Amino acid sequence: SANARFWVNDITKNKFVWLAILLCSGLLLLVFVIPQMRAVLNLAALSGEVWLVCLLASLLPLVFIQVYKLIWKRKA
Repeated sequence: SANARFWVNDITKNKFVWLAILLCSGLLLLVFVIPQMRAVLNLAALSGEVWLVCLLASLLPLVFIQVYKLIWKRKA
C-alpha cells in the first residue's frame, strides 16, 4: 500500500513471510557451508565481497520502492 509504513506493514507482520525467509536463508547457508553440498550442486565458494554485493543488490528494490513512495506522497 502507498500509505503503509516502512517497518510496520502487512509484510513485516506476516509470520509466514518471516518463516519463508528463515527457511530459504538456512537452506542457502547449508549449501555453501557444507562442501559436499557445494560439490553435488557444482557451486564455487563465494568470497565475502560477493556475498556483500548479493545482499546490497537484494535490498535495492526495497530502497527504490520506499523512495518512490516518499516522492509520490510529497506530490499528492
